Amino acid sequence: MIRNVVIVGGGSAGWMTAAAFAKVLPEYNVTLIESPDVPVIGVGESTLGQINHYMHILGLKDEDWMKECCATYKVGIRFTNFYKNDGTYWDYPFVDPSDEALPNGLKTMNWLEDKYPDKYRHPNWFARAVNGNTWLMETNRLDPNELWGKFNGDYSYHLDAIKFGQWLRKNICHDVTHIKAHVEDANVTDKGIESIRLDNGDELCADLFVDCTGFKSLLLEGYLGVEHESFSHILPNNNAIACRLNHVDVQNFTNGTGLKNGWVWNIPLWNRTGTGYVWSDKFTDKKSAEQEFRDHIEETHGISPGNYQLNHIKIKNGKHTEAWHKNVVAVGLSYGFVEPLESTGLLTVHQQILRLMGALQTRNGLVGSIEKSMFNNIADREIDGFADFVSWHYAFSMRRDTEYWRYVTEDIDYSKSHGNMNHPQDNGFAQLAAYKYIAHDITDEMGGNLYVIMGNKYSCVQGIGTTLLEQKYGPPDVEQWSEQVDKHMKDALQYSMSLPTSEEYLRQRIYAET
Repeated sequence: MIRNVVIVGGGSAGWMTAAAFAKVLPEYNVTLIESPDVPVIGVGESTLGQINHYMHILGLKDEDWMKECCATYKVGIRFTNFYKNDGTYWDYPFVDPSDEALPNGLKTMNWLEDKYPDKYRHPNWFARAVNGNTWLMETNRLDPNELWGKFNGDYSYHLDAIKFGQWLRKNICHDVTHIKAHVEDANVTDKGIESIRLDNGDELCADLFVDCTGFKSLLLEGYLGVEHESFSHILPNNNAIACRLNHVDVQNFTNGTGLKNGWVWNIPLWNRTGTGYVWSDKFTDKKSAEQEFRDHIEETHGISPGNYQLNHIKIKNGKHTEAWHKNVVAVGLSYGFVEPLESTGLLTVHQQILRLMGALQTRNGLVGSIEKSMFNNIADREIDGFADFVSWHYAFSMRRDTEYWRYVTEDIDYSKSHGNMNHPQDNGFAQLAAYKYIAHDITDEMGGNLYVIMGNKYSCVQGIGTTLLEQKYGPPDVEQWSEQVDKHMKDALQYSMSLPTSEEYLRQRIYAET
């Protein structure tokens, strides 16, 4: 039976885990070991809506923590220069598209594009038609009425990950023993890790060790030898250059911009902007990538070199074959990581934490091999799904202007990549192929993936497909549908323009002067 827990590693993963124990399992004895000389990466500043589940179990309200963590609200993600290298963009607004949003379901879009290709040319028109949050992004507004989505439910945050971890330490983790020391060695048996030895001379035993040591994966991979599997066969980006800019433009979305050899993130916090270039050394070198990034910063923010510092990070795309092995469970980068295009970094952290809490609560801390097996199965399917999902953003791009973009669009066989994954039944590419070539139809069962393919102007049903739809459903009233869709979008725009800007809403709700 598990009662004594040692968390190795601070940072957001370590303190988020410790906070969950403090709130959900306060009867456990929890110790967190944080090395004073290991820097925290601290670039996981963008989240997804699922983080609200984590906030709920801690009982947190936005007013409790956002101000101290310089947080802003996020209602979606924008992708600029992913469709083509011409400044166009498409949005991934939170909340899935719905068949009910269009006059004759999502198939309406196919007839409209086929009939009026010039009118519905912009890659973002689909998101504008099916999701009002797109208009919040277009106008940079937030809706106190929650017409299209809910705060603390559908929307998420941009936040200073380091400050958030420290806020949890100070405000939630009162009964967590905090030791600043470096792990020097471990006593490993056939049952797992019996104890760890610290550089201060202490030796700690535990029923469960939680590995939050980042890419190093000191306990899971280092001491227990659990193998790491790379995602490089579908995700070639393996480096990042991160920096913080004093420039502040409070927006309600994270922006990703495609460059020659990768893409740049732009995350608006209340007090600064976090930005970084994710790139592949298969196509460029460190010096060239740095120059490309500096040029982008000057062009988009007007900030010249010398006014910021760059931090180079080696990305370890992939996963370990097990997340929970013997008496060690890994949370965060120590288990796995998918490049940050869809903000899955912190997502894997809090989802793993929620699973861990559920496993320990099932039988009051008694965890058998079947529970670990099920835990590993879900963690594995989840991260495979994230890798798969991120790959869609490259697979359907129209860009062919550099060797990098030609490689990610033409040379990677994404569909067959599932042969290297443990769950080929989750192959989204196979599901899409069935929609396009067998059903000749499309529904909202594809969820958010529709934003990706439609944002890249990939229609499941076009040309001959619309003829087959007409045979199946009868002649479409395309002219009337077009009028309905146009009125719907006009009304959505008009409503969004009546709302407070993101900055106004935050200043009133979170950052009001007291």
